[in-house]
Order: sequence, then C-alpha cells, then structure tokens
Amino acid sequence: PGGAPSTSPFLVLLTPAELLRAWAGSAVSDVDVRKWRSIASVSGEIETQAAWLWELLEDRDGEFRGRVLKFATGASRLGSGGLQAFEVQPADGGDEFLPRAMTCANMLQLPRYSSKAILELQLRRAMQLCDCFQVL
Repeated sequence: PGGAPSTSPFLVLLTPAELLRAWAGSAVSDVDVRKWRSIASVSGEIETQAAWLWELLEDRDGEFRGRVLKFATGASRLGSGGLQAFEVQPADGGDEFLPRAMTCANMLQLPRYSSKAILELQLRRAMQLCDCFQVL
C-alpha cells in the first residue's frame, strides 16, 4: 500500500489536485498579482500603460491572469518558486500594434497605448494568437 518502494511516503498523503498544486502552482491569485507587481521593473517611458496593465490584472479573473502570464513568460502558473524577475518595457508603435513578449527574459513590451481599453483589446488579441502558436 502506498506505491512502489521508490515512492516518497509523503506523496501518498496528497490528493492528485494537491500534488498538482504543489508541483505546478495554482491559478494566479490576487496575492500573486501583488507579488508579480512588486518584483516588476517598469520603464519610465510606459508607466501609464504599465499602471493600466496592473489594473487589468487586479480586476480580471485567474484565467485572464494566467493567459497574460503565459504570453509574457511562457508559463500560465507561477509555480512553487514564484516569479523571480519581470520587466515591462516600451515597444515601438501605438494603438494599432500588438504587445510583444520575450519569454526567456520574462519581459512584456507594450506600445504606448492611448487607453486601458485599447491595451486590453490588443493584449487579448496577442494572447489569442499566442494560444494558436506553440512550440512542442
């Protein structure tokens, strides 16, 4: 009872959901957004757009937050170690341009959008395109 001899006895005490949460983390919570924001480095050139980004992340649900995190970092959950660094940098262009991400550097590049609504629209478009393209 309890698995193979090489199985840790502590693992049998966890449900599959608890094991998954311990291994991969859980959905991005309000606390996670505050931690994410606290470790973020934001370029002064786009402080307004970054403020709108944090407002969106605070106001939306865990699924939206996870999709933004996946777009920007390549992972939809923070995992047990959390996020160690994150950058929000300017990107060329304005309202008609999509945000860009450099997942290896945990960097989100935002054009100088004129409103929070346009930021959300373009971010959702970029995330949708990201969902269609994955490296396996």
